[in-house]
Amino acid sequence: METLESLGRRIESASELRSVVKTMKSLAAVNITHFQEATRSLHDYLETVEMGLQVALQGDPQRVQPGGARPGTQGLGAIVVGSDQGMCGRFNEEVAEFAVDRMSREDLPLGQWRVVALGARIVGSLEDAGIDVEGVYPIPASLSGISQRVETVIAQARRWYAEDRLTRVMVYHAETVSQSSYEPVAVQLLPINPQWVRELLARPWPGPTIPTFRAPWPDLIQCLLRQAILVLCFRAITESLASENITRLQSMEAAESNIGERLAELKSAYNRERQSSITSEILDIVGGFEALKEDV
Repeated sequence: METLESLGRRIESASELRSVVKTMKSLAAVNITHFQEATRSLHDYLETVEMGLQVALQGDPQRVQPGGARPGTQGLGAIVVGSDQGMCGRFNEEVAEFAVDRMSREDLPLGQWRVVALGARIVGSLEDAGIDVEGVYPIPASLSGISQRVETVIAQARRWYAEDRLTRVMVYHAETVSQSSYEPVAVQLLPINPQWVRELLARPWPGPTIPTFRAPWPDLIQCLLRQAILVLCFRAITESLASENITRLQSMEAAESNIGERLAELKSAYNRERQSSITSEILDIVGGFEALKEDV
C-alpha cells in the first residue's frame, strides 16, 4: 500500500506533466493556424501565377511539353515529407505508407527509386518497405526556415531531372483537409503535370478580355514555371507542418484526458489513504483514552 507521501509525489508529478501537455497543446494549436494562414497566402499567390501562365499558354501551348518520357530518361525520384519531432501519432507512418503504395504502382521496383526524405522520423518506415533513402534533410519548425529548405528540394529535383535524366520527380506529403484532419497527397514536381496544363487552358478567364504581354515568351514562361514549382514546394512543407501539428494536437488532447483520469484516481486514493490514516489516529486516541480510564 502506498503512503500519503508517495501518493502526494505522484499527484504532483502528474499535475506537472498535465501542465506540460497543456502547453504543447496550445503551441500545436497556434502552429496549425500559423501554417494554414501561410498556406492560404501561397494559394492566392499560385492563383496569380496560374493566371499568368494561362495568358502565356494561349499563344503557343505546344511549346510547353508536359509529362511524357524524354529520350535517354531513366528512373523515378521521390521527395517524401515527414517530421523531425515526435508526439505526432502515426503521422510519419501514414505518409510513408501512402508514398510506398503510390510508388509500388509504377513499373519500377521500390529499391530502384531515388528517394530523399524531409524529416528523420519518416526514414525508418520507408526503409522498412525496402526503399533506399539516399538523403535526409531536417524539416524546418517555423516559416522562417522553409525558404532555405525549398531551395534544397528544388535543387535536388532539378539535379535528378536534368543531370541524372530521371523521368519524373514526385513529392509526397500530408495536406490539411480541415482544422482537425489531413490526408497524404502526391504532387508531380517535374516535369510539368499535363493535367495541370490542360486545366489551365480549359479554365475560363475571369475578365472580359485576356491580357497581353511584351516580355519574350520563353523568358516569361520559364519565370512563371519557376514560380509555380517554388510555390508547390513551399506549400508541400507548410501543409505538412500544419498536418503534423494537427495530429500532435490530437495526441496531446488524448494525453491530457488520460492524465486527468489518472489524477482523479490518484486523488481518490490519496483521500482514501488520508481518511484511513485519520481514522487510525482517532482509534489510537480513543484506545489510549480507554486504557487510561481503566488504569484510573
